[in-house]
Amino acid sequence: MTARLGPDASARLAALAAAADDDDEADGAEPSALALIKSVPGNVSLESMLTEIAKLDAVRAVELPDGLFVDVAPRVVAA
Repeated sequence: MTARLGPDASARLAALAAAADDDDEADGAEPSALALIKSVPGNVSLESMLTEIAKLDAVRAVELPDGLFVDVAPRVVAA
């Protein structure tokens, strides 16, 4: 799968994972983009909607190539 990413997207994913690792070590720190993406949405509210928009922005910032998961089962992608 990483061969399909290209060096730029691979670097962005590595930076995202590294930021998440740094957050694991820092108590009381602001959650990383990866932690934000993985979080469960709360009750429907303006705040939860803004959080979900921030998640989408974080995923889009990685700029994954189109068709990256074309041969992966939808259930696996959803997980």
